[in-house]
Amino acid sequence: SWALASPVLVLALIPLLTNWSQASRAGETFTRDFAHDLLNSVEPYGILITVGDNDTFPLWYVQEVEGYRTDVRVAVLSYLNTDWYIDQMKRQAYKSEPWPLTLENENYRQGTNDYLPYVERQQVAAGIDLKQFVSLVRQNHPALQVQAGSGSTLMSFPTKNFFLDVDQAKVAKAGFVANDFQDQIVDRMQWTINKSLLEKKHLIILDLLATNEWSRPVYFSTTVNSADFMGLSEYFQLEGLAYRVVPVKVSSEEMPGFLNKEVMYKNMMNFSFRNFNDPSIFYDENYYRFAANARDKFGKLAAEYLMSGDNARAKEIVDHCFEQLPPSTVPYDYYTPQFISIMADLGEEERAKSLWEDMAKSSRESVEYYLEKGALFDMEIQTNLFIMQQLIGEAQAIGEEQKAKELQDVFVQYLQRMRR
Repeated sequence: SWALASPVLVLALIPLLTNWSQASRAGETFTRDFAHDLLNSVEPYGILITVGDNDTFPLWYVQEVEGYRTDVRVAVLSYLNTDWYIDQMKRQAYKSEPWPLTLENENYRQGTNDYLPYVERQQVAAGIDLKQFVSLVRQNHPALQVQAGSGSTLMSFPTKNFFLDVDQAKVAKAGFVANDFQDQIVDRMQWTINKSLLEKKHLIILDLLATNEWSRPVYFSTTVNSADFMGLSEYFQLEGLAYRVVPVKVSSEEMPGFLNKEVMYKNMMNFSFRNFNDPSIFYDENYYRFAANARDKFGKLAAEYLMSGDNARAKEIVDHCFEQLPPSTVPYDYYTPQFISIMADLGEEERAKSLWEDMAKSSRESVEYYLEKGALFDMEIQTNLFIMQQLIGEAQAIGEEQKAKELQDVFVQYLQRMRR
């Protein structure tokens, strides 16, 4: 009867009721919004390389269910290690044309070219034409074959240095390079792949770059691990949440390549972060990682406009970022300290000092908390120590030498405690 069952039912409901704030998904629109934002970082009919589940499945949802931006071909790296998925890339998908590839199914079917080891050949040690390399792989050419035991052979890559000739006039006419870098379009891309082996996914992307000839935009999502950039990061143009491969070489310690500030401003100021400023909604660390990535890109965009002398736009970007992703609901992360010196350079010294104080207090409290919890929280401890290091540099940048010294002393004390 209900009278007898009700206590059991109540007991069963207790976990749901006590965890409702975490279990409920009411008001959580970020996954869908992120998918729109990432797709909108890509020019029409572009190819977007993603890394895994969290940055791919939301894109497939909005394309398949909402019919949104079906012109963009999304390709997840892990699947590019399979023949059936590469075959899919070579077929029409909604508004997206097939990938332009040179290799055939027999070159990448399962068990064939699953990986290519690096075996140096002195004849091409200085560099090999990417198109020639792909052609040799397609031919299963003896020049790239190496013994793999039991009489079998593998294809290899004979040098870590590659080059790709560029039709400068075609690229300039297409107009996808940032205005500030139009005069830096190269006639030959040259890069080094610092890997001991190439997986099938890397081979296919190299084929895409060799065969595409700038007919379609090719992007890496900013979520992709730099190990999969294959040495191409100096040829990246940031346009939002995605890097576009362009024939302009820029070396920078701050970020891969350079950014197209006009395109990036248009994209990012129209991104949607609905409800991220609502304290009643629960977000876990997976959401915060994506928010941190967006914060970082806002910071880099603001810094670029600041450097160009456009303080008004730089301030607009900073204000927009902190309005959409406020620290009250989105915890500080290791991308936030960069805003301190930006604020100071914009003449907002008190705001910069206040942010520094808040972050210094937060990082110290976090380290204290996690040190008490023990070794299981090493990652959290390391993250907050890294934030402290950044804050020390930011304090020096805004002329707060005493604060920098005080935090440096605290930082050293924490390191000593960790070594005990």
